[in-house]
Amino acid sequence: MTLAMPWKLDAVLAGHVLALPETVRQQPLHRVHSGTTIPWTAPAPGGIPMEPKLKHLEFVQGVISRLASDSFRLKGWSVVLVAALFVLLAVQGRIELAAVGIVPVLLFWGLDGYFLWQERLFRALYDHVRGLEDGKVDFSMSANAFGTGWKRSWIGGTLSITLILFYGALLVAVAIAVLIDNSLGRSHGV
Repeated sequence: MTLAMPWKLDAVLAGHVLALPETVRQQPLHRVHSGTTIPWTAPAPGGIPMEPKLKHLEFVQGVISRLASDSFRLKGWSVVLVAALFVLLAVQGRIELAAVGIVPVLLFWGLDGYFLWQERLFRALYDHVRGLEDGKVDFSMSANAFGTGWKRSWIGGTLSITLILFYGALLVAVAIAVLIDNSLGRSHGV
């Protein structure tokens, strides 16, 4: 059986790889990272084994995906909460309390900024791991070392253009509700 690779795999017996190029046969068949044994794979066409690096990149990408998903859910919950608050206050005739809607909007905005900040840090970690040589992959998930610069800070995430537009629109909706209540209250002599 001939593979479309620069080497031929003649046999795999009980986890031992035979008939690989001399440089690969001199490598250990297993590497241990953080107590976990990872099988050593045959090299990619460039001669660099990629499995440990790809696994590390998958771990980091999983965190990035979860952070992005959580951010999306936060936006949904903030819209639902503000809308439900307005409906509840309108049904009870207490629309003068609409300004209370500012509190959850600001809290969700800050939390969403935290998720965006963490996502940016993990994207920087992903870029760092992507550039590592395979032998230097340590499976570290600490992204704190990449927290330099304005965009990679909590305040930088919170004041990003996308979050300003989204949560700013919610704040404007709350402000309009308060202004409408104030104008209706004055016109009715309340």
